[in-house]
Amino acid sequence: MANAASEVNKRIRQIFEDRATEVFLLANTYSKACLDEFQSEQKTGAGVIGKYWHNRTGLAADRMFAEPIEEGTSIGWFMAHTMDYGVYLELCNNRDHEAIRPLVEKWGALFIAKVRELYGDGLISFMSIDVVNL
Repeated sequence: MANAASEVNKRIRQIFEDRATEVFLLANTYSKACLDEFQSEQKTGAGVIGKYWHNRTGLAADRMFAEPIEEGTSIGWFMAHTMDYGVYLELCNNRDHEAIRPLVEKWGALFIAKVRELYGDGLISFMSIDVVNL
């Protein structure tokens, strides 16, 4: 009897590990889709006018990135600037030219919907968007 319970326990653990792997792969897919949309709308290169802002040097647009993360039991993805003035680009002029928040809200909602398909609606109750200035 104890052996059967151990096998059930192993199987349940394997199911959750498999789902965590699927969520990480989804995070990778949606972070890439988000970055792809940004890059298609905000052309790179000095002097180029993109959807979000005018590229003076092209560095901010060229160095934007998005990638999946896994910390403990949390799996997700993020998008960020690598340039010090990226925060300014996002927040200046009452956020008229922000890129990250609208893209992360769009692609994040799609990501969360897919995760809900895997785990059920009740396990994923919120999505947070944190602005971090390093």
